[in-house]
Amino acid sequence: MGSPTSELTQNSKRDSMNPIPDNERIFGLPSYIAMWISSMVVIQIFIVGQSFLPPVGSLNVFQALSVAVISGMILWVMFVLNSKPGIRHGIPFIVQARAAFGYKGARIASLIRVIPAVFWYGIGSWIGASAMVFITETIWGWGNIWLFFILFQIAQTTIAYFGIKSIKWFDSILSVVVLGFLIYIVYQLIQLGGLNLSANW
Repeated sequence: MGSPTSELTQNSKRDSMNPIPDNERIFGLPSYIAMWISSMVVIQIFIVGQSFLPPVGSLNVFQALSVAVISGMILWVMFVLNSKPGIRHGIPFIVQARAAFGYKGARIASLIRVIPAVFWYGIGSWIGASAMVFITETIWGWGNIWLFFILFQIAQTTIAYFGIKSIKWFDSILSVVVLGFLIYIVYQLIQLGGLNLSANW
C-alpha cells in the first residue's frame, strides 16, 4: 500500500485530468474577453506593429491595420478550433493531446508547448523591465533594468502561484487598465504628437 501522501498526489493528478462541469468552471465569456484583451494588447504586439510603419517598415496605417486584422482573425480561428473541446466539455489540453499523440506522445506535445512559453515569459519580462527603466529615468533620472526584471519575475510567479483564480481577476483588471492606457496613447499621438492619420492612410 502506498503512503497517504502518495495516494493524495495520485488522486490530485487524476482530478486535474477530469472534465470540469459547467457549474465549476472559473472562466466565463467576460473573463475570456478580458484575458484576450490583456494577452493581445502587450508591448510585444506594439513592437511588431511598429515594424510595419515608417521609418522601420514601408506600410501605411491602413495596410498595417489590415495586416493586424487579418493575422488576428487567422489566429482567432486557430485558437477557437484548438480550444473548442476544452471550452465545450472542460477537457484539459493534455487530455486532448492524447487523442492525436497518444499517452506518452502528449507529454512531448506539452513540452513543445511549454518551451516557447518559458522564453516568451523571459522576453516579456525583459521588455517590461526596459519600459520601466525608460519611465523611471524620464521621471526620476534613475533606472535599473535587472531590478525591474527580477520584480517582474516575482510578480508573475506570485500571480501564477495563487492559481487560475488570481490570473482571472488580474487579467480582468488589467484589461481595463490596458485599454485606458491605449486610448490615452492614441490621444497623445493624434492631438499632441502631430500624427496626421489622413496623410498616412
